[in-house]
Amino acid sequence: MRDALHRVALRAGYRALQLWWRIRRPTLHGAYVGVWFEDQLLLIQNSYKTGDTLPCGGLQRGETHREAAARELHEEVGIAVDPSR
Repeated sequence: MRDALHRVALRAGYRALQLWWRIRRPTLHGAYVGVWFEDQLLLIQNSYKTGDTLPCGGLQRGETHREAAARELHEEVGIAVDPSR
């Protein structure tokens, strides 16, 4: 029950954020991470939006795209990589 409520709250928050982005039209910078193993591509399913996606997220202040990609991969999947890779 608690997980279901958490997912509902995340989805509602995500939709509110999408509305805010449409109104404000901010410039966003982020990074997507493509991870291939043999002939398979790693995709994730977020609890707050439908469909599968690559691990991704926005840049934090002072962070490079590579650093953001490595951070997001670790946060979302638990895979730690060197940003230079």
